[in-house]
Amino acid sequence: MSPNVPHISDGAVRRFLSYEDAIRLAKVAFKALGERRVKMPEKLYLLVPQGDFRAMPVYLSSGKGRGVAAIKWVCVFPENYKKQLPIVIGTVILNDIRTGRPLAVIEANALTAFRTGAAGTVASQALANTDCKSLLLVGAGTQAYYQLQCHLRLFNLKRVWIWSPRWNEAKRLALGLKRKGTMFLAVKDLATAARDADIICTCTPSRKPLLKYKWLKPGVHINAIGADAKGKQELEPAILRNARIVVDDWDQARHSGEINVSFARGLIQKRNILGSLSDVLLKKVKPRRSHRDITVFDSTGLAVQDVVLANFIYRKFLAKIAKS
Repeated sequence: MSPNVPHISDGAVRRFLSYEDAIRLAKVAFKALGERRVKMPEKLYLLVPQGDFRAMPVYLSSGKGRGVAAIKWVCVFPENYKKQLPIVIGTVILNDIRTGRPLAVIEANALTAFRTGAAGTVASQALANTDCKSLLLVGAGTQAYYQLQCHLRLFNLKRVWIWSPRWNEAKRLALGLKRKGTMFLAVKDLATAARDADIICTCTPSRKPLLKYKWLKPGVHINAIGADAKGKQELEPAILRNARIVVDDWDQARHSGEINVSFARGLIQKRNILGSLSDVLLKKVKPRRSHRDITVFDSTGLAVQDVVLANFIYRKFLAKIAKS
């Protein structure tokens, strides 16, 4: 690759991108998908003993032969935390749509965290009740943190409960958080916290259900974030059978999202899915019939989210270079 192709680090991504930018750009990405301006082949998985690699190509058209293309190469290694390494490691290659020339290589750990946190927050804004005051984080890793930070930008949260299968992580996260008017508390009893929550974000790599239907408060909204590969699940199937479900992408969700296990076992059908988040944002689907409906957003992570953020970061990089 040409030495003139810039390498943009995770640190630079954090400097160029705010939570507010990420939320705004997530809406741009989902609306573009709903407007059929995106070509996005199915995510390709390469399984290895310690984890998996994923290739995610995408093209976003802006009309008249213009647009942007990229490929994200990401791996998920669940045991990396034991080595003080990120569980998710990614890279985005951004290309010139006119020539195919690489424009930038962007480290995608921070980008992935931003875009996933933003997607969950956009879903909460679109699907949850408007008077949400309490949030439960199931998991206490990087993604839980970004879900929280993005949600704090849009919701006036009074209580944030944090539960993790590793208690010390939940405690550490809670102790590191401060915001006037918001209480942050690590909890050992997931059931009690779930009964209080207006919004729940599940952010673990679990392969068995953690959250039970009988614990849920009427009207709760759930962002199912952690299931991103075949066999993963965080929600009891009864939740899915009794919820109004919205996905980011049907094909990805049925293969590797929260619904994948229940769908494979015949516990839910495609008719149980209301539609996509794009459909909701474009007002093609009404997510709620009443204040008491339980809603679920199945987030698998889409390449269109990555390319929109990557292009924004690249433009910020160019602007900085022009000023120097």
